[in-house]
Amino acid sequence: MKQELLSASEFFNQGLKLYRQGLFREALKHWEVLRSLKADWPNLEMYINVCERQQLRSAFQLDGIEEILRGVDGSEVQVLDQIEETQKIVDLAISESKKEDAEYALEVLLSGRPRDEKVLAYFIRQNIRIGNIVRAEAVARNLVSLKPYAYRSHYLLGRVHFLSENFEEARLSLKRAHQLKADSFSVLAHLGLICIQLREWEEAREWLTQALKIHPEDVRVKKQLQAIAEQMEQVEIDFGDALEDLLKKPPFPDVLYRIGMIYLRMGKQADALEAFSQAVNINPHFHKALYEKGRLEFENEEFSLSVKSLLAAVNQTEVREQVMNNIMSFCDAGYMEEASAELLRVLKPRPDFGSFHIDLGKELYEKGQYSEALEELKKGIEIAPSYADGHYYCGLCYEKLGELQKAREHYQEAWDLNPFYYQSAFCYVDILILEGENAKARQTLLRLQSCLEKDSSEQVRVLKLLKDLEGSQV
Repeated sequence: MKQELLSASEFFNQGLKLYRQGLFREALKHWEVLRSLKADWPNLEMYINVCERQQLRSAFQLDGIEEILRGVDGSEVQVLDQIEETQKIVDLAISESKKEDAEYALEVLLSGRPRDEKVLAYFIRQNIRIGNIVRAEAVARNLVSLKPYAYRSHYLLGRVHFLSENFEEARLSLKRAHQLKADSFSVLAHLGLICIQLREWEEAREWLTQALKIHPEDVRVKKQLQAIAEQMEQVEIDFGDALEDLLKKPPFPDVLYRIGMIYLRMGKQADALEAFSQAVNINPHFHKALYEKGRLEFENEEFSLSVKSLLAAVNQTEVREQVMNNIMSFCDAGYMEEASAELLRVLKPRPDFGSFHIDLGKELYEKGQYSEALEELKKGIEIAPSYADGHYYCGLCYEKLGELQKAREHYQEAWDLNPFYYQSAFCYVDILILEGENAKARQTLLRLQSCLEKDSSEQVRVLKLLKDLEGSQV
């Protein structure tokens, strides 16, 4: 046994020496031999993974990567130091528009500490920052599995779902976060924003009112509550007469469905569920009513009922066989929540086509076609004015075209619509500083600081900008 350990040590050290010389292929050979010996060498798989990545990326070397690699086994550098070093690399990569470099640095950090709560939370936030939502969601699910009783785990997963516009799943995750920590401003505010997106005004008002009790001076929450009050008043006026007329008509399935949709717009979920249930009782093949019924049952955490309703809706549509196999596997294993969530993803309808124009606008922006992107974004905003993404990308386009005043207006609107759209807030601040409005920029940064988590990277960015503003004062 001692001889085998010595052999393993020699193989590893020779591989490490070759790796440091940049001879990744040769290093990989040594470590693969070590793997074949089934030696229980610390973090061997991580070293092999990093070496494989470096072999693919040998054309360039990330600045500072060795500081991370030196600490991944936990023997030389503590986790907070590793995060700090990674942050430097990520900030530099983002400033140079090198998203792949930022992703790579984050993956290196994660590979060394795949079960560290701080690393996972940091990884998720940074991937949200660089727009890698799919990767953020995968790691957020791992964090929930690792720390199921930590509110932050469910909060981060809910935030990722929110950004993916999976609002029902986002609400479910955030409600769990709220059960674990009832006084989190971020959780309460996000729950309010989700209900706004779903046009469930009454519940949105309840969540945002609770958030305001925690931060009474938060301007954005106050503005949202005011907008909700105006919207609810208008909804009552617009739909009250329509509902009265519909209730006089015979209870045909399509009439009941329209009644249910009106109740939804008025924030009366229980009445809506009753109307959809009646429609389905009369016509069991009414796809739209089945979907809405299943969605509301999912929200009420009645997952078995939700699966039954949504499967009935699926039977009226064409879906890929593999998707259905996955859903049925969940059902067979008794995981009704997962099955229901998957069904919602399959069936998710678009309430309007505004998002399609906005998505097209994003693609055109990424291609550098700013004028064309603006045309699509404006169409999307006209149909769906509450989509913060549309205003944010309008701001980006106007800024590229040199129209800073218009860009500034759209950045501010995106932030007002979504108080957690931090990137839009920073873009707004950058223009204020560029135009010499330092006092207003400082005021905005202080507002932003009040709703950020203390350990977030955005908080560090705010502090740096505030310090720069102080240094620029005469």
